[in-house]
Formats: sequence, structure tokens, C-alpha cells
Amino acid sequence: MPPKRTKRASEPADTRGSTPECVINIEDDAPPLRRSSRMPKKSALFDDIKTNPVPARTPKRKAPRELDESEPELEPEDPELSQHVTNDIIAASLKPWEESELEDWDGWAEVASDPELFTDILRKLGVKDARIEEVLLIDHLSTRFPPPVHGLVFLQEYESMRMVWLENQPDKSTLWFATQTATNACGTIAILNILMNAKDITIGDKLSEFKEQTKNLAPPLRGNKIATNTFIRGTHNMHSSRIELLHAVRALEDEVVKIKKARAAKNAKRTASSGRRRSGGATSTAYHFVAFVPIGNGIWLFDGLDDEPGYICDIEHPENWLEDIESTLHACTMGKGDQYNLLALCGAGQDAGEEEDSSSSRQNQFAPAIHEWVKRLAECGELHGLVDS
Repeated sequence: MPPKRTKRASEPADTRGSTPECVINIEDDAPPLRRSSRMPKKSALFDDIKTNPVPARTPKRKAPRELDESEPELEPEDPELSQHVTNDIIAASLKPWEESELEDWDGWAEVASDPELFTDILRKLGVKDARIEEVLLIDHLSTRFPPPVHGLVFLQEYESMRMVWLENQPDKSTLWFATQTATNACGTIAILNILMNAKDITIGDKLSEFKEQTKNLAPPLRGNKIATNTFIRGTHNMHSSRIELLHAVRALEDEVVKIKKARAAKNAKRTASSGRRRSGGATSTAYHFVAFVPIGNGIWLFDGLDDEPGYICDIEHPENWLEDIESTLHACTMGKGDQYNLLALCGAGQDAGEEEDSSSSRQNQFAPAIHEWVKRLAECGELHGLVDS
């Protein structure tokens, strides 16, 4: 039996009439491969992974890209410079406004019941032959204030003063009376109600023109003309600092918010049928200026928050009408202690030019600050202890 021959890859295969084979080292009589129908056995490693899965890894965040340029370091703050800036801000907030700035400001600041301040207001309005003096005692006014006294400005915690009106009121159509339509304008309104009805006093060109323009208007329209007059408003605010004017605006905004909330609460409860009354809560004390003015044969009360002036008494002492108003003033101040203030608009007792020179240094005087300081000490009960010591 001849030996078996193994085909080599280097020998060319006979491809005639058949498909070429590429079999290497395969014996002709090698048994065929058997394939099993059974699934291959899974690896033990696979079972372990299935029963104990590997927790998924949290993807790592990419590191932030470095800036090409490093951020500049902040220079340390200079304490002296900071203090300098703070002082400048405080000084700017407390200094009076310039005249051009006051004309653009449409608010009204609170005015202290200070005779020097009101005298400066008179000078700025154009009134040269009058001044304001403080009344410390009501008794014997006529002996301490010789004529002419054109009117009194009375400050107290607000309340209606119609109780001093006479029952029978005379005709009022010839009186110049303006109601108050701007917050904090009551002091200037009281002064104007005196000046516009006073005799033998020079009120200046601007006020004379204003009086002529408003003589036929109703009191509310006169009040609105005052509120929108830049000259009168600027004169009222001329001694107020910037922070005082801003405080006046903030107070007015708070008052508007309160009114809106009160109206909303009232509208919300209109459908409710509850008989309970709710307390209004604590409110801040509001002080108000009014004027007592002698006109003709009688004395009138001009309150800008009223709709008309009120006739309070006849003048029985034409030489000095202050004698006739003493009883009314005692009735108005009864039980009030020192919670009121009274000023008199008198004829000028010194040269107008001299007073104008003194008023130019008004910004450097500390009378209003001292007045406010003494009032605060009295309110907190510390004044008596300081006086005794």
C-alpha cells in the first residue's frame, strides 16, 4: 500500500472541473467535526458579574479651563479714603440745597416752629417790614407785643378747632383764604393767609402778583396754586437739608401705601356683616399750623385743613386786638402743657437791611438743632434731670 501523500501549499492544485481548495495539513480520511446542539456552558465569571454587578461610575467632570489671563487682585481699601468719602456723603446730605435745585424739587419738607427761620422765609418772599417773634406766655400779650401785630401762628397736635367759632358767621366772600393741598405746607399756608389779608404791610412784587392772580379762585384752587408755585415752594424748603427733603418724600410714600392698604381692606370687608370694630393701631403724632388774623372788626381763624375760615370773636380793643384773643388762646391751650407753640407776625422793629444781613448767616446758626434737641430731651423725660444738675 503506497504511502499517504499530504498536499503542500506550494503545490498548485488541479482546478480543472472543480472548486479550488485551500486546505492545509488536512488528511483525506480525517473524521468530520461534530457540532453539538447544546448551548455552550456559561463562564463562572459571567455568573459572578450578573449576581454582583459592578456599580456604574459617575462620569468625571472636566476640569475648568484655565483662564489665559489671571484675575487682577483687588487692592486693599484705604481706610482714610473710605472715611473721606463717608464724610463727603454726610456733608452733602446735610447741606442746604442750591436755589436752582430747589426749583426742581416738588416736595415740601417739615418746617420747625422757629421764629428766625420764619423771618428768613418772609425776607425771601419779599416781605421787608415784618418779622416773626415767639410768644412764650399768653397772659398780657398786648403789653409785650406793641402794634402792629398782623397775626398769630399757632402750632399744636392736630385737631379740629371749630369749637372756637361763633355760631353766627358773617360774610366771608371778601377774605383771601387758601386751603392746604400739599403735605407739610401748613406753616407757609398760615403765613400766606396772614399776609394776603394784612393791612399796612408790603408783601413784595411776587406775592402781590400771586395775590392778584388768585383773587377770584376758590380756596382749594388757591392752595393748589401755592403747592405748584416754584418760588413759594423753594422758599419754604430753603433751609432744609437734602436728607430732610428725602425724608419728607419717603414719609409721603409711606402714607400713600397706608391709604391704599386701608382702602383695600375696607373694600374686602364690604361684603362681610361683622359688627366688630378694629383699632386703628398706633399712629405718629401730627402737628399742624393755623393762623389767627384780625380783619375789620373781628378776629378770624384760618385753618388750611378746613374748607373755610371761621369767625371767632369781635375786636373790642382796636388799639391792640391781642387783648381780645387771650381768652380764646387759653381755651385752645388748656390741658396741653408745653405741647404747643405760638408765633407772632409783627411789624419790623429794626432796619430791614440789617435783618437781611443777619439772615444771610442763618445756615451757620444752630438754633433749630438746639430746639429739636431740647424737645427730644423733654419727650424722653431727661430734661428735668439735666436742668436740676
